[in-house]
Amino acid sequence: MHPDAIIIGGGIHGCSIAMHLAMHGAQVAVYEKDHVAAHASGVNAGSVHHIARLTAELPLAELTLNMWQRIGELVDDDCGYRRVGHLKIAESEEDLALLHQVASSVHRNSAIREEFLDRTDLRRAEPELADHCVGGIYSPDCGYALPAASVQAFRRKAESLGVIFHESAPVSNIARRDGRWHVDVPSGTVTSPVVVNCAGAWGDRIAALVGEPVSLTPLALMLSVLGRLPRVMNTVIGLTHRLLSIKQFENGTVVIGGGYRGTPDLERGITHLNYARLGYNLKAAAETFPALERARVVRCWAGIEGRSPDGLPIIGPSACHEGLWHAFAFSTHGFFLGPAVGAVIAEWIRTGAPPVPMSGLAMARFQQSPS
Repeated sequence: MHPDAIIIGGGIHGCSIAMHLAMHGAQVAVYEKDHVAAHASGVNAGSVHHIARLTAELPLAELTLNMWQRIGELVDDDCGYRRVGHLKIAESEEDLALLHQVASSVHRNSAIREEFLDRTDLRRAEPELADHCVGGIYSPDCGYALPAASVQAFRRKAESLGVIFHESAPVSNIARRDGRWHVDVPSGTVTSPVVVNCAGAWGDRIAALVGEPVSLTPLALMLSVLGRLPRVMNTVIGLTHRLLSIKQFENGTVVIGGGYRGTPDLERGITHLNYARLGYNLKAAAETFPALERARVVRCWAGIEGRSPDGLPIIGPSACHEGLWHAFAFSTHGFFLGPAVGAVIAEWIRTGAPPVPMSGLAMARFQQSPS
């Protein structure tokens, strides 16, 4: 088999890149060591919102927010996407000052809409919010989607365009000879002029195979889901200083996360939960929305992700090899970027230039210059 491009990794980024390349007529093969949507892409909290402090990522975030608005046209499935807005809450005047500072950076570097809410506006938006909250920033173009369903929607659309997916197919070696990449998989060796590393928390291992070492920190960010409740909140909620991300889906269930960590096991592809930290997370949720205090916890889990040394994703061409591309290390905020990452990488491969500014995200920032 000699496809035009080989994608390593079957998360949302691998599926999206494969789909967008196929939309331009490329023959694409995806190799996933486990199964599609097995790890972070399929088991995250489903938030669709920008991370305001990540300036280098804002052009990509702006593009992807626009793409989520028409996700049904793109993948023939609404992916459970709901544009309910994102509300970053200040619990103190110090929080408010920080929110104003970060918002000014968003305004300078993108056209993403944000609105300041005072105490009165905050209660109007979220009547069940705790009294101690003093204000916030509302981003109306944000929302949430269903992670596993979204990844599968991208996969189905890619397959309809001719993309071939290989699961339980880990890559064991990569080498470049005679202008092509030779990729060893369980069925043999596959060759292609283009390889894209979308291996998530294992992306550094793929990079190491081609002599581009980068150190990732594996993470297992924990989540909890509460049983169905009457309407408690209307938007996707985050706090400024404390770790909390919370949203209520249409069926009444509430998903709580925000960054509390369990322990990942990369060799076995599993995670171990830290129940004490989960308790802190649930406590923060109940303190923010008192109506949750007596809610029933249905399930807790974690997915394996990889964090880069600077907390930004690694997206773009290899620093030293022709035909090699990277899209990994999304550092706990990669799910919502999936549509745009696919479009940008596909266009970049085809034309030699990205459609939005991508400076600051390339692998080259981690490669040492010759002394």
